Amino acid sequence: MNKNWPGIATAVAIAWIAATVLMIGIAGPLWFRGGAGQADIWSGFAGNVLGALSTGIAAALALFAAYKTLQPMQQQLRELTRQTSSLTMKGCVNVRQN
Repeated sequence: MNKNWPGIATAVAIAWIAATVLMIGIAGPLWFRGGAGQADIWSGFAGNVLGALSTGIAAALALFAAYKTLQPMQQQLRELTRQTSSLTMKGCVNVRQN
């Protein structure tokens, strides 16, 4: 990990959230305050943003579940590899090399 820029991801995330809030909550209504149809545009945009956020959260949860599912198998494989290598070192098992 690069230690020259600690906390840069947090700073970028905070700036992104602030820019989104300013755009949706303040700048958007000020730019498009005329006409009744403009609220539909912003509600559609907000729905798209919320949909994207919920999709991202669902993807992160699926990734976490997959990681937790594969973790015990990785431990079993590590243990099997350790046991096989210790038996090979002692000369108990002949390993054929192609």
